[in-house]
Amino acid sequence: MDNEKHPNVLDELLKIIVLLFRNKPENQFEALKVGFFKVMGQLLAETGKSFFSSESVELLAEIKNCLINPKLTEEMFTGVLWKTELYDKTTDEFKAHAFKYIRTIYLQNGPYYFALFSVKNIMDLLVDKYDEPFKKKAVTMKSEWNSMKTPEFPIAEKTFEPVLSIVEVALFTGGDVAVEAINNIVNLMTAKCSPYLHIVLLTMLKDCVAKREDFASASKSYIKLLSETRATKNLVYLMTNTHCLDLKALCIKFLNILTKYAPNVIRFLNFSTNFQFVARE
Repeated sequence: MDNEKHPNVLDELLKIIVLLFRNKPENQFEALKVGFFKVMGQLLAETGKSFFSSESVELLAEIKNCLINPKLTEEMFTGVLWKTELYDKTTDEFKAHAFKYIRTIYLQNGPYYFALFSVKNIMDLLVDKYDEPFKKKAVTMKSEWNSMKTPEFPIAEKTFEPVLSIVEVALFTGGDVAVEAINNIVNLMTAKCSPYLHIVLLTMLKDCVAKREDFASASKSYIKLLSETRATKNLVYLMTNTHCLDLKALCIKFLNILTKYAPNVIRFLNFSTNFQFVARE
């Protein structure tokens, strides 16, 4: 069968599923018994081909909207929507569209959906899958360099942004979800990631903190959490161990934000580095 016909085949199947689940809701309970979405995701992944079209995300959304069984919704969410092997052969535009839809799901009920597919799951996906080609590039850069001036940087931004926009939802969800997100970002500061991922990730976190400055209590809670975790130590570690000059500069900017609110951070920095940090007004 011609590759160009694959998307139409899948879309027709998705339309049939919509009809089966909407017109006869009892079919949903039968689908749950046989692990319908798990099997569907696995079979599509095993083909190694892209069956998706521009209409596929809308059809998947239509299926999800007609589900009345929470367990089946969860199975679809983890077994199809987060089955990222399905997106491997798709275009960047399709991936962005798919992750944008997944982001809207998290916006509906962050704590519930982050319990199904957590910030840590998302971070692992970024590091192990999407950052892999950029890590290889960074290994070849031995001396001091500026990653943002390389042709790979805009490609990296385009690759990471749709997924990181979901992590941003976690930061603004608040509560335990935001705590987990911050802790995972802090952990990634010492992980073997490319400078591209570190820069995009830290910029997102810095911008979130800056945006929260309009809401004093929320902003202070972010700063308090960052200053009480390993964030300061890990930023210093990243700053002193990278050859990437723009990443060093970003670490210093972030540390200056922390010193503005947390005197304990200033004391640690002046003790452990050659820089002299002072509280900013």
